[in-house]
Amino acid sequence: MPARSAYDRELVFEQAEVYARRHGKVRLELDRHEMLISLVRGDASRPCAECGQREAVLSFSVGSRPLCRHCIRTCR
Repeated sequence: MPARSAYDRELVFEQAEVYARRHGKVRLELDRHEMLISLVRGDASRPCAECGQREAVLSFSVGSRPLCRHCIRTCR
């Protein structure tokens, strides 16, 4: 899915998070990066590879690299 602006990216992430909450997980390709957004199960939260923050509800990853809600949005 093309993301031409920061606003486009934010809309895409908001929709992907809604689908992940509803269906358990969603794969997203944005600017040629494949991402996985999924519900966190129990203590399965991993620290963000960039800032160390842990997410409580959803997990975000690019490949095997976990990222927080903020860092995944700035991933290039």
